[in-house]
Amino acid sequence: MISNLIDTLQEKAAPYIKMMRLKDQTIGMIVFTLGLLDARYFNLTAILQVFIGLLSLAIACFIINDFVDSKDADQHSYRSRIKNGEISIKIVIIIWSILTIIGSIILFTYGLFWQWAVLVFLNTFYSLPPLRFKARFFLDIFSLFLVALITYSIPFTLNHRPFLSVFNPAFLTLALFFSVGEFILLIMDFESDQKGGLKNTGVVLGYTWLIRLAKIALITSAVGFAYLAYTHQYWWYYPMIIAIPYFGYAVGRLREAVYLPENVARPTLNISFTRAITTMALITFYLLAAFVWNYLNYNKIITWPQIQSLFR
Repeated sequence: MISNLIDTLQEKAAPYIKMMRLKDQTIGMIVFTLGLLDARYFNLTAILQVFIGLLSLAIACFIINDFVDSKDADQHSYRSRIKNGEISIKIVIIIWSILTIIGSIILFTYGLFWQWAVLVFLNTFYSLPPLRFKARFFLDIFSLFLVALITYSIPFTLNHRPFLSVFNPAFLTLALFFSVGEFILLIMDFESDQKGGLKNTGVVLGYTWLIRLAKIALITSAVGFAYLAYTHQYWWYYPMIIAIPYFGYAVGRLREAVYLPENVARPTLNISFTRAITTMALITFYLLAAFVWNYLNYNKIITWPQIQSLFR
């Protein structure tokens, strides 16, 4: 009887867990961790609490996004996560409210008032009508950029660094790097977004310009990482370059499918992101290790000269 109850609860909860898109939270974790390293902010208590707050707001955003998408665009998508009618709007509102309250309390505690206001506004109306930024040309990409910028900038604010200091070569390279992935997703979602009536950047620009922009962002981000390596800055960014070949492969595959002759049936533009997510996870663990090392070195618990002395 108990096992049947557990199975029933798991079945009921499965759609809502899918909507949280826990794997996709890796991207936000990477941006926040890089902000911590770049700002050299190592207050562990504050970091853990703010991270929970940002994660709560991000999950709330994805829940609203997947619920709204299940009504239009996802009905035409091969990678639809939630079926229309599979979830209850009341439960969605309850989960969204709880997560938003948790995130709000934590960000208020650290005086991050305007950051909270912008994040909640963008996260909510990225998907929710009538604004629904994800359905509007340019605003879909720009709103995602602002969310990443604020997430990255919070450690600078906590460490009392000027806001303009976030516009450094490392962050600009990171923005170009993630824009490649966004252009790839827009290409993959083009047909479903078009059938769903969205007028976002992908639908307005079309396949050709999306592929061009993806290639430009790919090349410039590679140049950016090379510049960081050449100038010996931000060494914790170097391993991220291992994801560039996969992005290049994805862009090439999509370009090949898009430019097929008109009399040839175009295959489904579906690039598996399992490898990309796995790569992101590995990068995240690397960044956590880099953070631990910087924390120990910053507080002079373990320094590089001490390690060198062990081998003398």
